[in-house]
Amino acid sequence: MIRWIILIVAVIVLAGTVAFMTQNLTNSEAGPVPAAVNEKLGPQPKVEIAGPPVHEFGSMSQFRKDSHTWEVKNVGEAELQLWLDHSTCSCTIAKLAAQDTASKDGTSTEKKIVRVKPNESIPIKLEFETKNFQNTYEKGAWIGSNDPTKPLFSLFVKGTVYPPVMVYPPEMITLNGISNEVAAHATIAVYSMDMPTMKITKLNTGRPALFVAKQAPLTKEDRQQLKVPAGGYRIDLEVKPGLPLGRFSDELVIETDHPLQKETKISIHGYTTGPISIIPEGVRMTGVSSKVGATHSLTLLVRGGRPTTFEVTHKPEILKITIAEDPAQKGKHRLTVAIPPGTPPTAIDNDMIVVKTDHPRATELKIPVKIVVTNSSSN
Repeated sequence: MIRWIILIVAVIVLAGTVAFMTQNLTNSEAGPVPAAVNEKLGPQPKVEIAGPPVHEFGSMSQFRKDSHTWEVKNVGEAELQLWLDHSTCSCTIAKLAAQDTASKDGTSTEKKIVRVKPNESIPIKLEFETKNFQNTYEKGAWIGSNDPTKPLFSLFVKGTVYPPVMVYPPEMITLNGISNEVAAHATIAVYSMDMPTMKITKLNTGRPALFVAKQAPLTKEDRQQLKVPAGGYRIDLEVKPGLPLGRFSDELVIETDHPLQKETKISIHGYTTGPISIIPEGVRMTGVSSKVGATHSLTLLVRGGRPTTFEVTHKPEILKITIAEDPAQKGKHRLTVAIPPGTPPTAIDNDMIVVKTDHPRATELKIPVKIVVTNSSSN
């Protein structure tokens, strides 16, 4: 009986406590009881974009400006507010640019708000520049709104961007393993997709006595293969005999009358072989201990065993180089590269060993060098 009395008292106390808390919380700092989730919020704005939000412009040349305009309509029952939230580089949105309004600390920026009445529309134009972008281009902006179902939406432009002057194959001409005793050739195509009437006005190379470039119009078959509608040139590069043995580099400069790209530079790289073979083609010594030093050997083979003298005319300063003839085999010489113990840590990646010879068809050898000396205690 006592247990039942205690239970009844506890229930009464609990009920009173709940009633007290409910009454006091209504007027407390916690604020009023939240409205029901399904309570009507009243008239609201609603964004409707005419057409797809991503405009695909196809293809366009670099260094061009263009724009696209969308119609944004308010199909809701209340005033629509729009502002530029943020955009990617090279894009601006007309009428929605941010207004600079410095706050007290001079750091904040207030957004410019455009207001659209119900059943009215506003044009939003996105202006963009292709600059020096290449291949896939996708830029745009994010627009903020007071539409509760679309507080942020994006407008984008998308397409492909190509250089005003096109070169195929692109970037460089590579000629590996060519003989310095006979002429070598390479061919590239040069054309413009947005200016088929473009003309090449001049061709230059760094060593015109050894690198000679000539131009001719693309044939119909060339244009079909490259998918070029009209115009364009075929450039034949001839490498004359007499290049130094080993690695070489030069540059082909193509001048045109295209107003957006007057000059195009193409790198020429490769290595030559000839009556003297260099085995291996270069010196690579990485992870060399500064304390211990290191040595590396190359073989110079003269075709036919012709007596030849060698003289080092250039080398990285830290290297000690000797060249000795192999008495057991005519025309075979050993070039030894030494990094003396105690050489300070260093890295060499863009230098060469240059060797002068008295051979009539190989007067100079160029041997690329890549060296890394560290404080490591072992090789």
